[in-house]
Amino acid sequence: MWHYKDILKATKGELIKLKAETFNGISTDSRTIKEGELFIPLKGKKHDGHDFIQHAMKNFGSGTLCEFNKLELTSNLDKTIIAVKDTNMALADVAYYKRKLMNSTFVAITGSCGKTTTKEVLVHIVKKSKTVAYNEKNYNNLFGVALSLVGIDSNPEVAIFELGTNAPGEIKTLTQVVEPDISVITNVRPSHLEGLKSISGVANEKLDIYRYTKEGGILFVNKDEDLIREFRDDRKRICYFGIKNPADFSLSVEKSYGWDGYEVNINLGKEESRAKVRLLGKHNLYNVLIAASIAYTLGIPKVKIVEALEEFGPYPMRMNPKKSEKGYVILDDTYNANPASMYEALRTFSELPCEGKKILVLGDMNELGEYSVYYHRDLGRTLNEIDFHYAFFFGEKIRDTYLETKKGEKLYFENMGELLDRLLSVLEEKDCVLIKGSRSLNLDLLVKEIG
Repeated sequence: MWHYKDILKATKGELIKLKAETFNGISTDSRTIKEGELFIPLKGKKHDGHDFIQHAMKNFGSGTLCEFNKLELTSNLDKTIIAVKDTNMALADVAYYKRKLMNSTFVAITGSCGKTTTKEVLVHIVKKSKTVAYNEKNYNNLFGVALSLVGIDSNPEVAIFELGTNAPGEIKTLTQVVEPDISVITNVRPSHLEGLKSISGVANEKLDIYRYTKEGGILFVNKDEDLIREFRDDRKRICYFGIKNPADFSLSVEKSYGWDGYEVNINLGKEESRAKVRLLGKHNLYNVLIAASIAYTLGIPKVKIVEALEEFGPYPMRMNPKKSEKGYVILDDTYNANPASMYEALRTFSELPCEGKKILVLGDMNELGEYSVYYHRDLGRTLNEIDFHYAFFFGEKIRDTYLETKKGEKLYFENMGELLDRLLSVLEEKDCVLIKGSRSLNLDLLVKEIG
């Protein structure tokens, strides 16, 4: 429940008209707004929520925010109207106001790869012993984080937030909203270079999560990452984790089970735990290590950490193996793609056992800006170093990879229907196929068709 005075205080807005004094919640979607909620019209690249204020108020809304220069859009409304300078920032202000009212321990996670998996593993562990709130799916931009925060209707012991970025300044803003007690950068890789310009730009952007973690907070720093491991802040406690280099928290692989994962030994400071994890790829073991380390720091018993790790299975569309009724295995990694995640997926796939043919279906890696050609060609050079039978390429940018690939039977497609037909013509029982590309290519539809 929100009181209009709380909204005014949070946004430093001006009350234009008062009708409803309290609101059942916050909504940014005129189509799904519930009775008694406050509408915040957000501005995007293609749409301006101010255009939907009238619709929102007809659909049970009790009040709305509105920017000062657009107040004429509310002149006929008999609703509570609060004017603000910028509605997007007003949502962030309301979220921060909510965060200051909560006494939960806040955890923030960012990084080029592994954010969502780390968050989901950590949530699964923490739920064993504590109440927890978190941003679902990949709602990791300003809108998603803020709406997730204002939507918390309780006071959980732990709140876990994944923070994403594709432009300078976003991690700073998100970290200031969440004001974490504990923060972590999973890794720094070439991603979102269109906005962040360079790998050093990516590192600088990610490091804002450490810079703006609250004073006295805990920073989990990856000892294996050259671009961040030297970070220092005397006002905060630093805990190191790593697999390659000695660290406060570490992990080693005791046994590989192929498609069924690994048996690992996790060093949690002064205690060691052994667990069988079902996530594929050694890059995912960093996500396991981070989640276990933070959970241990939160006071989750070691036995509960192991129990949760052994329960957790692959997250949808992220290195998720699926056995087809026709007897072949699909490794679904279609959620997204950048150079690092592509290399890790290929390395993992190349190491997995397969009695039949190994088939690759690869799509564009987006948001690489001026580095796009370089990284797509470099991917082709990577393919020349691993074994496979077929490589199918789909998308505009991936053509550079296709041209650089010199081994195996390679085919390039501009039409998904033609790709599907050709793929089905070569797939046989005991084959293994990896499907990966940026989200905009919708390669998950291909997984559904052949699954």
